[in-house]
Amino acid sequence: MKKKMGLLRKGVELLILGAAAGILIAGCGGGGGGGGTTSANSSKPAVASYIADGQGTSFNGWWVNQGGLLGVSAVATTYSLNTTATAGTYAWVSTAKSVAAASGVWTSSAGYVPTGFDLTPAGWVTVTGTNTFVDGGDGIHVSLNNADGSTTTYSISQTSLSGKAVVCTNNVGTTIACVAPGNYPAGSSAYVKTQTANTYSIPNTSIVANRITDATGAALTALPTIGTGTFCDPVSGYVYQPTTTVGTYNTYTDFAFGCNSVGIASAVAAASAGTVQLASKPTGNAVVPTVLAFSSWTGVALATRFNSPYYTYFLTLNAGNVYWGASTLTGNQAPPEKNKGTINAELVANGLPVIP
Repeated sequence: MKKKMGLLRKGVELLILGAAAGILIAGCGGGGGGGGTTSANSSKPAVASYIADGQGTSFNGWWVNQGGLLGVSAVATTYSLNTTATAGTYAWVSTAKSVAAASGVWTSSAGYVPTGFDLTPAGWVTVTGTNTFVDGGDGIHVSLNNADGSTTTYSISQTSLSGKAVVCTNNVGTTIACVAPGNYPAGSSAYVKTQTANTYSIPNTSIVANRITDATGAALTALPTIGTGTFCDPVSGYVYQPTTTVGTYNTYTDFAFGCNSVGIASAVAAASAGTVQLASKPTGNAVVPTVLAFSSWTGVALATRFNSPYYTYFLTLNAGNVYWGASTLTGNQAPPEKNKGTINAELVANGLPVIP
């Protein structure tokens, strides 16, 4: 099985966690009353409503019905917005939660702390994991600012779910009968964040084994010249060999996952898994003006690796080494976040305990 990058980043932590476990994050839902706080913020502009729903003992977030998988009934990630001394700026607090199938008790832990680098105006900077949420002031736009200097900007839209029946689903997204059918209570809302500018990140670059190598297994110290030179990526577990069509690479599986000379030679001697297209892409960043982006591919295995609705992948140079990175693009949307009352109504409908 190919290695997977743990891209648990701003606003998509639970999404990727669910995907890694083979869980579809959909309308996880339940209905019926549901304990917990609801709000009456749907008449406000979307940003004001989102902020109000993230204050105090309330929160916005996601949850996933795991159906007792690995002894866990459900997992959730919640986001709280704590007021700061600066008007319109809030401390963004992410909390991971899970409820054990046996105990039926929700437990909390610190939200995922990302590793690696973000692309900032100063270039590649080590991720800190500390974020502030800033109201753009127009009722629609916000930014999530990391202490490392990177910024992700969004527009927020809101959908009222009040009074609507919620469809229950299992851990793979199949509709199932609700344990306690019902409707969403008043104040139930779902929020969609749409990214308004591209962002770039390199995950887990502290791991030496993640460095891109040449055909001999030596770590590259410069970006590959498109159309020349075979290279190997230990993150995806593929070897890329240029074809006679500039920018197109035959791609081979490195079953050894080591990107050493023996494994690379064995990989290219076997059947190709398909082809990928590699092209220079501008970032709009003065320090790192371009990356080498994977733009298209053929073959089922490569489609599984590259075909993501949330990310595009690229190669970049950082501190004298070449790494695999991921970009979330303008227009990207993570699954809707829901407020506390909405989530708890869904949990009740699924026969699960509410989040306190």
